Amino acid sequence: MFELSLSNLKEGTRFFLQPEEEVLKGRKQMYVEVCALSASQSKAIDDQTMKESVEFVQPKKENGKLNPRAALQRISSSDFINPKDGPALRNKLMWDAMITGWLLYDNDTGKEIPCTTENKIKLMNESPKFAIAVSDCLESLTESTKVIKDAEVKN
Repeated sequence: MFELSLSNLKEGTRFFLQPEEEVLKGRKQMYVEVCALSASQSKAIDDQTMKESVEFVQPKKENGKLNPRAALQRISSSDFINPKDGPALRNKLMWDAMITGWLLYDNDTGKEIPCTTENKIKLMNESPKFAIAVSDCLESLTESTKVIKDAEVKN
């Protein structure tokens, strides 16, 4: 079960993490709020983590020799600016942008877990259960958005 608000996706859409029956039995309600990345957010993350290189090469003939009459071929490639830390930085920026809030409790202490960038990274890296839940929420949000957009196009 989840609540969906397509009017403002940047604020995040709330997804409840346990069935109603568990909440009715006295278990604390927990949720996570996620949003899809906008094109500008995605570009900003790419600008901080990726570099694009462009190379122009002379095509070869079937015999393997260069073909001076053929137009140059443009070959583009993308790579991390810093191959060692780039993937981790990209994940950090994406997770921080896509997870906009939550209400989670620590099973050991019963205390609320603050929604900070550090906690987002820790949970996404170290808790497969949490990472899968966030992934499922984003997938559900994407599917719901697509259904509504398709319905708008038909009207």
